[in-house]
Amino acid sequence: MGWFEALRDPRLGRAIGALHRAPGRNWTVAELAAEAGCSRSLFAERFQAMTGQSPLRYLAELRMRLATQWIKHERQPIDVIAQRLGYASQAAFSRAFKRVTGQSPGMIRHGAESRAAE
Repeated sequence: MGWFEALRDPRLGRAIGALHRAPGRNWTVAELAAEAGCSRSLFAERFQAMTGQSPLRYLAELRMRLATQWIKHERQPIDVIAQRLGYASQAAFSRAFKRVTGQSPGMIRHGAESRAAE
C-alpha cells in the first residue's frame, strides 16, 4: 500500500488532513483515531499497514519538512518555527530536528544562505 491509498481511505484521510491543518498541535494517537472515527488500536494498525510508519513518526517528519521549507525558503527564525510547530523550546525543536533529519536547523539555514550567495 502507499500514501495515495492512505489519503483516499476516508478514515485515514481525515486524520492525515487534521495533521496537515494543525502540525503544531500536541497530537496523540487517540486524538487522531477520534479524527478518523475508529479505535486507537485499529487506527494505529491501519496507519502503519498503509503507510509503513506510525502516525507520530509521520507527524515528526511532516513537522521537519515544514521546518526545512520555512528555514530555507521563508528564512523564518528558528525560535518562531519551534513555536509554530508546538515545541516548548528552541532547544527541544533543534534536538527533534536533528534526530529526524540528521542535521541541525542551523546547518540547513547556513546551507541555504551559502547557495543563495553563489
